[in-house]
Amino acid sequence: MELVAATGGRAKADEAEEGGLVVRGSDRLAVLLTPDSAGGSTRMGLAELKNACYYERPFSVTFDGEAAGTGNGEYVGVRHPLVRAAVAEIRTAKRPLPRYAVIALHGLQVPAPAVVLLSLVETTGLRPQLELHPVAHYLDGHGSCDEIGYAVLQALTAGGIRSTPAEVPATAVIEALRVAEGRAEQQRYQWERERSAANAALVDARIASQSAAIDVKVQQAERTLQLVSGRDPRLTRMYESRVRNLTVRRQGIQGDLGSKRLLAVTRRPIGVAVVVPAS
Repeated sequence: MELVAATGGRAKADEAEEGGLVVRGSDRLAVLLTPDSAGGSTRMGLAELKNACYYERPFSVTFDGEAAGTGNGEYVGVRHPLVRAAVAEIRTAKRPLPRYAVIALHGLQVPAPAVVLLSLVETTGLRPQLELHPVAHYLDGHGSCDEIGYAVLQALTAGGIRSTPAEVPATAVIEALRVAEGRAEQQRYQWERERSAANAALVDARIASQSAAIDVKVQQAERTLQLVSGRDPRLTRMYESRVRNLTVRRQGIQGDLGSKRLLAVTRRPIGVAVVVPAS
């Protein structure tokens, strides 16, 4: 909710929904919620969401997908307009961003200090995706611990992050971060390979489906054209035009959808946290 606070809004814990928040926006926040930022779903609808922010009407939000299915609040996932507006703001911001911190997690006792690398992963193709992906590794070299990374994300939504004055050796952090970077890049490569194959199959299926549907319409129009040809010049011209338009549409399917065949998965590190046992 940093974007809410930075634009003059406020957010507080929702007493009626565990883990939820009540947000009161601002006119500055409403301006950022443009149609370009509405790449995902919103229960309220973009227009109502903008109005609620502009007139500072409070509304409930949750980061828990299961709770969103039973409650009335906005589910703020990675494709929600608020999240996409925040991502756009981060990309264009010129101010320095806090990208490193030593933290403890409220209610979770980690067995040993660990480095958590947070990356923003973007997937292109027919169905674009935007994900926040954590990779975690113990400082003592005892292996990966990605469950701590996901615990950090959960703590972020529930306000469970605690600052701590604990000191950690810089050399151990750098080495663990190097390992985490390598694993994050391996995951990105694996996702790109798997998602590229699935995306190509989806594009081919979509092209075949849309082409077949237009073929049926062309056949129907051609049969009608044969019936009216030589009898009614007006109807003849109308169906000749329809056949031409449908043919052009069919030819355009390959171009429109073919550009979505190539898929790329990019990763941008956005933060590093060292999680230490709570004192």
